[in-house]
Order: sequence, then structure tokens, then C-alpha cells
Amino acid sequence: MTSEDARARLEEARERHRERSILARTLTVAGGGLAGLVGAVLVLPVPELGLPLLLLGLRLLALEYEWAARAFVPVARLWDRVKALSFAWKIAIAAIAVLAITGLLWWLA
Repeated sequence: MTSEDARARLEEARERHRERSILARTLTVAGGGLAGLVGAVLVLPVPELGLPLLLLGLRLLALEYEWAARAFVPVARLWDRVKALSFAWKIAIAAIAVLAITGLLWWLA
């Protein structure tokens, strides 16, 4: 999927979303914020879980906010690149992230 395709699909979804009730729109923003926050926290230690959650959160928030719509496409491209990595590279990235977080926590303690 190209950036233009993703952006066009997002604009169509935004149009449909504007017709929903205020309760549905509020719950969408709350769910998107929660998913985005949890995804952002999990991106370094577990990118296979963190990036899809971050992507989901941005997608939901993009229905209401332009800043999230602009952030959605680059994160989607990053997720496509991560999915294409071999298992060995994913393990290496996860190990480096764990070491970095452990070092940071040790330094802060």
C-alpha cells in the first residue's frame, strides 16, 4: 500500500466518522489514546506488539485529529519494514532494546 492509498482510505474513514454520535467519537478518541500510549511504551522492548498497537492508536486518533493522520503514514511504513525483517534481526533488535532499557534503569538506580 502506498502512502497515497493509505491517506485516501483514511480520508474516507474520517468522513464517515464525522457522522457518528458524540459518544462514539469520544470512545474512539479514548480507545485510540490508550492503544497509542501502550503501543508507544512497548515499541522498544517488544516492537512486534508495540508498533501495531501504536498504529491502531494513531489510526483511531486520526479520525479526529490531523496530527495523528500525518503521523499514521510514516508509522505504517515503519511497520511494513519491521514485518519484512528476518527472525534473527528481530531477535537482535529486541536484545539490544532490552540491554538499553536495562542499562538505563541501572544508571537511574
